[in-house]
Amino acid sequence: MNFALPYIYYYFSVFLGIFSSQMGRDFKKITKLLFIFVTIYFIGLRGFVEADWLIYYPVWKIAPSLFEGSDAVFKFLSNTFYEKGFAFLLVICKTLCNNYIFLQFVILLFTLFCLNSFLTRYCNKYYYLGACLFYLFGGYMLSIIMIRNCISVMFFILSIPSLIERNWKKYFLQNFIGLLFHSSSFFYFPLYFFLHIRYKNFLIIPVWLIGNAIFLLQIPLAMKLFSSVSGVLFGAYGHLVTNYLTSKQYATSYGISIGFIERTLTFLLFFSKRKSFYNKEALVFLNMFYLYSFVFLFFSDFRIVVDRIPILIYCCYWFLYPKFYGFLTKRTKVIFLLILLMYSLIKIVMFFGTPIGLYENVVTGAMSYENRKEFTMREVKP
Repeated sequence: MNFALPYIYYYFSVFLGIFSSQMGRDFKKITKLLFIFVTIYFIGLRGFVEADWLIYYPVWKIAPSLFEGSDAVFKFLSNTFYEKGFAFLLVICKTLCNNYIFLQFVILLFTLFCLNSFLTRYCNKYYYLGACLFYLFGGYMLSIIMIRNCISVMFFILSIPSLIERNWKKYFLQNFIGLLFHSSSFFYFPLYFFLHIRYKNFLIIPVWLIGNAIFLLQIPLAMKLFSSVSGVLFGAYGHLVTNYLTSKQYATSYGISIGFIERTLTFLLFFSKRKSFYNKEALVFLNMFYLYSFVFLFFSDFRIVVDRIPILIYCCYWFLYPKFYGFLTKRTKVIFLLILLMYSLIKIVMFFGTPIGLYENVVTGAMSYENRKEFTMREVKP
């Protein structure tokens, strides 16, 4: 619990901003600036938090700066395992400041720019509710841990208006740029052809019910499907899929949990209000939520899919719940916010309540890479 407290304090500061919607325009501007400042401080200036930096820091160390010459840069870009866009970002950041924390800071600024654009466009009246839902559904993980994923997701966020307006050239260009930072952006390309369609109820409900049956009966559908097509569809990546299939960590099923209960209630809630989401803007996010729900139900036995795919489309929550909140009466809004706060605290404690979640800030003092690595490796040992 103690390890999660800084994240709870930050989240609570964002949560309090929800009540600024009742204030004047000038006050709302001040609270938005405060939100940006606190976010830059808390997330942008964090130290070595969680564990993904253990992977990225060694690559950062060998990345050249532009001052080392084009040969060194081209050699690094050619030899690195990571996508070229991310590798070049390392080079640019290292040229400007030879400190890994600066890389985290730059990615946070980009994330904050995209998030602000999304919330202003789609959740303007309930800006802070959208921000709370961002952190509750994917935001903490993306902005603190999955920094490559975060960049590709943010490019998708920027491309959503192009999807809604059916501007395929701009949509594919924006997600192609995201692909330069993380290969998961491949997932977004086919979505252009499906997310704008208004699907009939007689299609959605049977699929959802079948998915629940597969989930509750623990039928290994995904394992069988991926085992049979991994070599044919995934080509050179087939061996990676096979490794995941045989991994004890990723080849385990999700069971009934607080997350399953939340997804079930949310599905029933949004489906019951589906007619309110039938304008072309809201329809895209509603379909995104259907897809999100079906991934959990049909692929629960293949954990890597459930761990990776939903986070790519969590933005459906950031849009749909603020819209739903606007339909509520004053009394039910209070009940909704209390439930949201309690659920948020549970999730934050579950996610950050371990020693590797120990929060540090470079302003107030943070461990060096070597010391934090020693601390983290000691904590993750079985």
